[in-house]
Amino acid sequence: MDEGGTPLLPDSLVYQIFLSLGPADVLAAGLVCRQWQAVSRDEFLWREQFYRYYQVARDVPRHPAAMSWYEEFQRLYDTVPCVEVQTLREHTDQVLHLSFSHSGYQFASCSKDCTVKAITTAAPAEQIWSNDLTISLLHSADMRPYNWSYTQFSQFNKDDSLLLASGVFLGPHNSSSGEIAVISLGIKQILPHQMTTAGPVLGEGRGSDAFFDALDHVIDIHGHIIGMGLSPDNRYLYVNSRAWPNGAVVADPMQPPPIAEEIDLLVFDLKTMREVRRALRAHRAYTPNDECFFIFLDVSRDFVASGAEDRHGYIWDRHYNICLARLRHEDVVNSVVFSPQEQELLLTASDDATIKAWRSPRTMRVLQAPRPRPRTFFSWLASQRR
Repeated sequence: MDEGGTPLLPDSLVYQIFLSLGPADVLAAGLVCRQWQAVSRDEFLWREQFYRYYQVARDVPRHPAAMSWYEEFQRLYDTVPCVEVQTLREHTDQVLHLSFSHSGYQFASCSKDCTVKAITTAAPAEQIWSNDLTISLLHSADMRPYNWSYTQFSQFNKDDSLLLASGVFLGPHNSSSGEIAVISLGIKQILPHQMTTAGPVLGEGRGSDAFFDALDHVIDIHGHIIGMGLSPDNRYLYVNSRAWPNGAVVADPMQPPPIAEEIDLLVFDLKTMREVRRALRAHRAYTPNDECFFIFLDVSRDFVASGAEDRHGYIWDRHYNICLARLRHEDVVNSVVFSPQEQELLLTASDDATIKAWRSPRTMRVLQAPRPRPRTFFSWLASQRR
């Protein structure tokens, strides 16, 4: 503007110049004067920035809950838990699985070291203001005295008073079977009963025909399923699959065809029983079909995350089907889990025997601020230039 406040350039020309800039440069330029600030908030400008920066297909509309393209750009940039904040070394061998309690105050881990650990964190409200997760070990159960080979999977009951852990029991003559240990978190002991594959799991005196209804539907994945997860509303099923070659027919289940190294993350609408989105891709697996193992995934309100054999965890946006983050480990990432109370906190578990905690850039800025203070409107992305 000149000294009288009259713009030296028309808005249309400033807009064209801003189209050639990146998001951080647009925000910085918006601090120069009122005219540039107004242009830097233009909805059409941020629509172009959004599709170009995130490489979203142009036929994908804006998220229905988004109020503006600017805010949607900020959401994807600022709320993904991609900043590593803590590495936990509670285990001495590969960490196979993680599960959060329903309250979000605890999580459990299973490992090849044959232990299952229940770990407490700060309350969700406190996590936002605490730079560390304030982690303390609540309970560690060594299952080797029960002749287990390793612990494999865990889940909390509805009120988080019990922790169920599955593992592999080694029987006589090198036989093995699955067992489930029920651990009371209140009195810290393994309950005397363990449900085994030999027990009356389906109910005494009831055969499978009486217990189950008739088959409703079959979803053909045409590949080897290595992980599954439901969306929080239980409507969408996410499946990690390694595909068989096109046209392959599995004549002998004991000799399936080779499977792909690429992992397809498929999405099915359980209301219509149809695949609803193109497969999400980025993560990979390398073990052959006779050796492959589960790669656990988790789904939050806005994101889906998965492990992979390429030493990374991955996060995608559920609406735009784009990969937003790669989370580095030193070995295979077996399991990922979002906090059920706060999707900007994610845990990953790896064959490198570590559990890593990840937070969003937005949360990290709050944690690193010396004291609560008003924040400028453009600081969320302009600060990245420093």
